[in-house]
Amino acid sequence: MTAPAMTDLERILAIEEIRVLRARYFSGVDGKDWAGFRALFAPDAELSFPDDVPGLVLRGAAGIAEAVAGSLADVCSVHHGHMGEISVHGADRGSGIWAMEDLLWFGAKSSAPGLRLHGYGHYHDEYVRAEGGWLFARVVLRRLRVDRWEA
Repeated sequence: MTAPAMTDLERILAIEEIRVLRARYFSGVDGKDWAGFRALFAPDAELSFPDDVPGLVLRGAAGIAEAVAGSLADVCSVHHGHMGEISVHGADRGSGIWAMEDLLWFGAKSSAPGLRLHGYGHYHDEYVRAEGGWLFARVVLRRLRVDRWEA
């Protein structure tokens, strides 16, 4: 038996909840709220940056949060997400593509002191609805361009 189709209102509410999820991703990273950031991911989620670190796939909510927190230690970051193209594929699955821009300033105690980055690209997301709401199941950041310079 197939699940009943979502109503228009249910679909619109799901899309809005997914928009908030993506916003919390950016504010969690930039605010260094690693517990809040971790809570955005399904337990078996994946996060990858194939244009930045080819072959690396972070797995699991705890592993994702720990790795991102470590890579952004003593880094000031500003992330912007724009023009979310969100599709809901039933009551508990969805996907989205988000244009993005980020700026990163690496501090003296970071992995690359003095480095500055300005990046552009798209986040390709897969979402799953769990008991507490929508979560990231898979996130892939594809870069279009990264400008780098030393301070």
